[in-house]
Amino acid sequence: MPFSSMLGKSLTVLTAHRFNAQRPVSQVIDVGPGLGTYGRLLRPVLPDARFVAVEIWGPYVKEYGLAEIYDAVHVADARVFDYRHLDRGGIAVLGDVLEHMTKDEAQRVVLALLERCDMVILSIPIGNWPQDEYMGNPWEAHVASYGPGDVRRVFPYNVAEITFNINDDASAGIGVFVLSQKLGLQDSISSCFIESIDLVKANPGLMFCGLPNMTDLSDPALVARFFEELSPFLDAFPGQPA
Repeated sequence: MPFSSMLGKSLTVLTAHRFNAQRPVSQVIDVGPGLGTYGRLLRPVLPDARFVAVEIWGPYVKEYGLAEIYDAVHVADARVFDYRHLDRGGIAVLGDVLEHMTKDEAQRVVLALLERCDMVILSIPIGNWPQDEYMGNPWEAHVASYGPGDVRRVFPYNVAEITFNINDDASAGIGVFVLSQKLGLQDSISSCFIESIDLVKANPGLMFCGLPNMTDLSDPALVARFFEELSPFLDAFPGQPA
């Protein structure tokens, strides 16, 4: 389906916001945006970035207004898209998309993005999450399943990670992983991620930001609700007032 669990969404926004304060983010490459969740959530905190979407299912472009969310939308298969045509730098986000391809295919996509970007953020269902095609879209079927160890094995340059367990089940959840092959940035990326994790852990309301776990963020009112909860924490850097 074109939307997914809210677990990890606030963490991704907080991490990107912190990283942008240290190294202005020039672009965001959103692979498999679906309804444009990460474009909707990251644009407010990265207003100067160029947003690029790579979406395999053309009907989503019109249905969810992706051309109004992203500066460029490429209707293409992420597995064969030539990322060398995109600028260097910035952040790539692969939110709940890698399970829709084989692990070998996913590895090639992530390696290509690591070559272009300063940071790659992965959000991956951990455990067995079977899913078939959705509303006529065959690309919504799940092809691969991951455990935390699988992610570390398949995708190199892992800088930091966390898994949000579901219903106290340690074998199922949403894993968020940040990767970078830029040695000079790995420490700052790790710090941004760990600071954001600590903030979410200390403020449990940030886990879902006042929304149900499975929320269709194509509704602007729900995005506004998300930021009502998150905004007081966006400038809560160490040594600075919120």
